[in-house]
Amino acid sequence: MENVIDEQELEALLESMTFEEGGRRKLRCADAFKLNAKHNVPLKKICRVCNKKGIRICQCQLGCFG
Repeated sequence: MENVIDEQELEALLESMTFEEGGRRKLRCADAFKLNAKHNVPLKKICRVCNKKGIRICQCQLGCFG
């Protein structure tokens, strides 16, 4: 299955899924996986856009992120 959303749409989705804590935008790891499953967006692309937008991934299910 091809990616059905472009980078701008992904940025908008991420913005709606993030929250602010300690002065930083954050995205829960579980929410990144939900986005991956629902929209078939590769996790690497989600991480790349998060880095670009200064969004920190938190509550990592694998303990990779704080």
